[in-house]
Amino acid sequence: MAGTGLNVYRGDSKSIRVDIVLPEGFTYDLSDLRLVLTIKEDIDTDSVLIQQQGVLDETGFTIHLTPEQTTLEPAQYPFDLELSNYTRSYVRTLVVGQFTVMTDVTRTVL
Repeated sequence: MAGTGLNVYRGDSKSIRVDIVLPEGFTYDLSDLRLVLTIKEDIDTDSVLIQQQGVLDETGFTIHLTPEQTTLEPAQYPFDLELSNYTRSYVRTLVVGQFTVMTDVTRTVL
């Protein structure tokens, strides 16, 4: 899934859903896994703008971003979604792409 994009208006809430689909008859304890979204200003920097772990339910993860987290300058930022177990003996980058923060109009409400 390389090259995928995510969009959000500056200062808006954003939820990202990732379902874990297993082959029929296969079971896995998802509680040993974590999903992390990382967004940077530049892919080659160590400085992270947003790093958010997903919330697990029966079928996968939801990553919730707050308005405070998405209040960034409108631009495109590199991101990835990484699935791993807690010991990091299993690590899989699920997607790499561009996180686009778009300009909004309303910044304050009367």
